Amino acid sequence: MRIRAVYVVLILAFTAAFSFARAAQTSPQSHTEHHPQAQPQTSPAQNEMMARCQQMMSQRSEMMHHMQAMDKRLDELLADMNKAKGDRKVDAMARVVNEMAGQRKQMRQDMMQMHDAMMSHMMEHTQNGSGAMCPMMKTMRSAPKQ
Repeated sequence: MRIRAVYVVLILAFTAAFSFARAAQTSPQSHTEHHPQAQPQTSPAQNEMMARCQQMMSQRSEMMHHMQAMDKRLDELLADMNKAKGDRKVDAMARVVNEMAGQRKQMRQDMMQMHDAMMSHMMEHTQNGSGAMCPMMKTMRSAPKQ
């Protein structure tokens, strides 16, 4: 009798735990999603700042896509170089070196522009104390350290 009672209690406990876990998966992720009226109103200045934050994130994303395209181009040239034989190999090597030099110059220019824009953006946040709201700063804080 006693063993049956233990089994029943265990089954009920597992069922309850599973039900709670399932409910937690389908419930809203935050309190503000559950009560949308509780979300704070934003001022026009905050909206403008957030628009600049989104623009900065978009520019960063574009730069990352551009760098991926440059990597792909370099990979193609390297594959051609590795397949080439004789004088064609020397020509292919020259194309790789020229591409690398051009990409390096372009990346330096792009990164300097991005650096200046990011520093200006961060200064705006520092001056008005809105850094915690910036999606880009949140992303940078949560990025794994290398």
